[in-house]
Amino acid sequence: KGEYVNICNKHPFLIAEISFNYYDLAEKEEMPYFDVAMLLVEKAKECGVDGINFHVGDSEFLHCNFEEEDITPDDQLTFEDYRKLSQCCKELGLVFIVTPADTDVIDNLDDVVDVYKIPSSDLTNIPFIDYISNKAKPIILSTAASTLNEIKEAVNCIENNSNFKIALMHSVLSYPTKIEDANLLMIKDLTQYFEDYNIGYSDYTISDNSMFILTTAYNYGAVILEKYFTLDKSLKDHEFAMDEDDVRIFKY
Repeated sequence: KGEYVNICNKHPFLIAEISFNYYDLAEKEEMPYFDVAMLLVEKAKECGVDGINFHVGDSEFLHCNFEEEDITPDDQLTFEDYRKLSQCCKELGLVFIVTPADTDVIDNLDDVVDVYKIPSSDLTNIPFIDYISNKAKPIILSTAASTLNEIKEAVNCIENNSNFKIALMHSVLSYPTKIEDANLLMIKDLTQYFEDYNIGYSDYTISDNSMFILTTAYNYGAVILEKYFTLDKSLKDHEFAMDEDDVRIFKY
């Protein structure tokens, strides 16, 4: 099992989940989407982030925005844009993580992806997990709203295909998550049941001045920590993201 240990090169390993946050910032500042995505990567590096996570493809989240705000898929970054962002991450020493919406994303970006993240909505999608794990890349598996047996089935699928590393991320499907609903003790449970793997936490609570939730998650055993990253928490649905000051508080 030793091959599965230490999916990331330092602890705690902090991931800035940019996802589609570039869109709102670009609209506000009237800047090109790619320029804002690149700016987010650069600012994340400056304040001490270790990895960057982009959701790529027509995900359920973005599909909701299409309906509500009349956004079209053409507003997304292109595969070539993501290749440039990956190169930027490489030059800055950041791990480039992709949460793919479908196999087309994997086929087009596999050669530049460092780590794949499988969202909790796909944890029971065994054919999709099978496809990703055959790419022989480290995998972060989100476990929100999943049963122990569902997690084990997904892990077994990955193990059967790959000798690469696995991390399991606790999270709660509530945006923002109330502090009393964060259920951080689940981190200890995952550490007990999956002792051969890195355990992490994706945080959707609103940050306080001491980054209490992330710090507590780390103290409970989460060695990989992830939180949405923004440059403006006043934007709609950005209030539970971290900004540069939050990262510095947590890291230093």
